[in-house]
Amino acid sequence: ITHSSYPAADYPTSQAEDGYRGKCVKLVTRPTGFFESLMGAPMAAGNLFIGEFKVDMSNMAKSTRFGAPFRKKPTGIEGYYKYKAGATFKLKNGTVVADRKDIFDIYAVLYEVTDDLPYLDGTNVKTHPNIVMIAQVEDRKETDDWTRFLAKFKLQEGKEIDEEKLHNGKYNLAIVMSSSDEGAIFNGAIGSTLYVDEVNLYYE
Repeated sequence: ITHSSYPAADYPTSQAEDGYRGKCVKLVTRPTGFFESLMGAPMAAGNLFIGEFKVDMSNMAKSTRFGAPFRKKPTGIEGYYKYKAGATFKLKNGTVVADRKDIFDIYAVLYEVTDDLPYLDGTNVKTHPNIVMIAQVEDRKETDDWTRFLAKFKLQEGKEIDEEKLHNGKYNLAIVMSSSDEGAIFNGAIGSTLYVDEVNLYYE
């Protein structure tokens, strides 16, 4: 949708040369068009995730449907990144936050699927009570060098994995990468750029 008339290399999400090994993914926070701005989505963070994208005109943050069935106990995600924040951080309403710098996000969630919750979306992917485990890269910084990350899955308070539900595919796993930490709610800095490569998922 965003920059659809541009070359693929200028999309918010694209492939790039000079990865940690071979090619890599390039995620850039881009401005959207006039129509998207009217819909409350003035920018699009470059993102890559397990799941699907279905446009929800009533609430654009619900267009991202995170997760796919997973029948193992995840233990961690590992990979390499490079990051440069854009010059000016803005809220979705256009307000400039002069003393704030953008930052990327890489995380994974394991959550229980129910009839009422077939998937998580941009409004609840980190907060919904059905989430059982979260792994999030905590040491995030700007760097021109390929930097290793390792995030371990942590059980949420009062949660545990039900072996029967796990066996029956009642849990979904989502891995999410974004060039702007608050990209799901359309806050961020135009030009923020995240490169990611060689991502591994570990599980029991």
